[in-house]
Order: sequence, then structure tokens, then C-alpha cells
Amino acid sequence: MQWIQQIRDWTQQAKVTELAEDVAARSVDSVWQRVYPNVIGMTLEEARGYTRARAAVVVSDRIEVAAAQQNLAHVNPARVYALALDTVVCRTVTHAMAQRSVPATRRQAA
Repeated sequence: MQWIQQIRDWTQQAKVTELAEDVAARSVDSVWQRVYPNVIGMTLEEARGYTRARAAVVVSDRIEVAAAQQNLAHVNPARVYALALDTVVCRTVTHAMAQRSVPATRRQAA
């Protein structure tokens, strides 16, 4: 009987991961519009915190919509929220850090 529970847990985790990825994909553009251009000049830690604060509302709203569309009311929304928020923050901050201009390297004169 224990293996049946393990299969249920594994299936449930797969559904949570899939829903979180869907929510993150739908949220990234909205979050980017909220944080750009302010996040470009920030340090990595500042950018993470700023983005996380702005992304919280977007991700929360998207979870409700996605769960209703996919008829997944039995999925733990707190787990989906945590995974989706982390994914959105990571993608947004990575994009912001890539947008920074890279200073040209100077060669030393001979």
C-alpha cells in the first residue's frame, strides 16, 4: 500500500511542477514590465528583492486563473506559488543582468 501513496505523491508533484512552470511562463512578461528599467541599475540582491515584491501579486493572480482553467483545485497553491515565484524572479533578474551594458575592455599600450 505504501507504493500506491508514493505514486500519488509523485503524480501530485508533477502536476505542481507543471502548473508552476505554466504560471511562471505567463507571468514573466508582466513582471518585466513592472520592474524595467528600475531593476537594471540595482545590485543582484536589490534586483531580486525588488522583483520578488513586484512579482508576488502577478504570480498569485495567475495561479488562480491557471488552476481554474486546468481544473486543478486539489493542487496545493502554496507549493505552486513558491515554485512559480522563484522561477519568475530568476528569469527576470537574469534578463535584467544581461541588459546591463558591458564595459569595453581596454588593452594596455605597448
